[in-house]
Amino acid sequence: MIQSSRKDLETVIKATQSADLLRQDLQAMVSADNPFLSEYALDWLQAFVPIEKKLRHFQEMMDADFGHEA
Repeated sequence: MIQSSRKDLETVIKATQSADLLRQDLQAMVSADNPFLSEYALDWLQAFVPIEKKLRHFQEMMDADFGHEA
């Protein structure tokens, strides 16, 4: 694997944290009173979850490169 810099790791950590916040907001929107908003939020959530999982996985790999626990 290509060695990443600490700056790269910090960027991925920030993106992973932001992704987690977005997922939480989308989950809350699924319960919206407006049925259209709820339906769209569910679609967005289903499309977004795989992206969040990939970010988390990538962060875990980078953490391992730097000797951190995931």
